[in-house]
Amino acid sequence: FVALPIAWVGFNNLQWQGVALPISLASLGSPSCFVWAEAQVPVPLLASGSEARGDLTLPDEPSVVGLKLYVQGASWNFATSEVATANLLTATIGLP
Repeated sequence: FVALPIAWVGFNNLQWQGVALPISLASLGSPSCFVWAEAQVPVPLLASGSEARGDLTLPDEPSVVGLKLYVQGASWNFATSEVATANLLTATIGLP
């Protein structure tokens, strides 16, 4: 165990707590990695080989139909003290 994978869900991809997105992670030694979405809901991931998997449960609530979600994953490598991020996933809640 040398890496901690995590994902987060946000509701905004333009700013996070007043800071414009994307945010470069060059200061953390990852010049090609960016934060593309605000981090509102953490989603723990379980690493398995070269993949990481997790679950996100949404409420059965009709008022959220049409809501946009922005999801991004990241992994912190404890051995090298580096972070790597995934590209942004945009989803819209719809009816099944």
